[in-house]
Amino acid sequence: MRKTFRQTTCLFLAIVIFAACKKVPVSPFDYPEAVIKNYEIGIAPSHLTVSPDSLFTQPLAWKEVYEAVDFYKYYGQQVTPDTFVWRTRINPAFFVDFSTSQKIKISCELGSFHLGGRSAELLTDLQLQPILEAGGTITALHLDGPVRRLIKGINKHLQAMSLQQVAERMVEFWQNIHRKYPGIEIGLIANLPNWDYTRQLPGYSGRFSDSTGYTYRQVLDTLYNTLTNAGEKIAFIEVDCPYNYYRKKRTLRNDGVVNNGQKLRALQVWCQQRNIQLHVIINSEASDNSPKTYHDNTLKYLLALRRDRIFPDKFLFQSWYDIPAENLPESGKYTFMNTVRDGIILLRALYPAPNSR
Repeated sequence: MRKTFRQTTCLFLAIVIFAACKKVPVSPFDYPEAVIKNYEIGIAPSHLTVSPDSLFTQPLAWKEVYEAVDFYKYYGQQVTPDTFVWRTRINPAFFVDFSTSQKIKISCELGSFHLGGRSAELLTDLQLQPILEAGGTITALHLDGPVRRLIKGINKHLQAMSLQQVAERMVEFWQNIHRKYPGIEIGLIANLPNWDYTRQLPGYSGRFSDSTGYTYRQVLDTLYNTLTNAGEKIAFIEVDCPYNYYRKKRTLRNDGVVNNGQKLRALQVWCQQRNIQLHVIINSEASDNSPKTYHDNTLKYLLALRRDRIFPDKFLFQSWYDIPAENLPESGKYTFMNTVRDGIILLRALYPAPNSR
């Protein structure tokens, strides 16, 4: 972890105190021994609420959080031309100046894969260049659903591709990006509720597997093998499975058992065997539209992951919801940064780093 943060020396005591204060029904004896490593922390405030520019101009309002953050992931369309006016905007100069001064890495989430129209490479340029022109360095691209956007079954376009064709398109994209932006890491965002990981480990919906006939494990194996044979690498898999889905026990049709802890452990092993990092997005949809529910369930997610023996390389506190409506201040109840601050305090206790022992 990049910087120091409030440390709790006793995991059991931390969990007991947290559970009592937050009224979370949990026993410290539910938790296995921790894997001690340097876990990284990222943030990605919502693109649907207030502009994140206030984060860069009012740093004292979230100092405790930004001093603990290793990377900031922005949504690529937040810096593109005004055709995407429904998204909040980021001022690249403010963003780059702040991230550079605080040594916070910048990464970008891209949903640029479409059949017909402009290429993913061109759309990627539009979403990276404003940051680069402001003097920033982008360390990673997080690809949001390239397979489901291109593959037959989900996509009804006449040019929709087979899985192998999608994999070959990924090789082309990886190579084109690395020619222009050497050294940048490229990884995949995995929407686990909508895929069956294997037939024995179904997703809550599983509709992408139903539409294509493939499990996500088959998708990953095909992409990994094709990219590896071409000399390219999947840098990370980033799990998109909000807590409201993670805690599901039955499928949407009530025709199977859902075990997301077992599913993430299987993915964790798959990544470890291939030297691929595992990221987990930490958030939760609030069906009651309450920022308190978002806050409490986001923190419960960390407890559930630790109980289920999930030890990611990176935790990403990310929102794509319209609540919490405010990012600041971190001391304000149930703002986005308040949730992140409380989440980091709990994360530090649950997932100790080597220098925290």
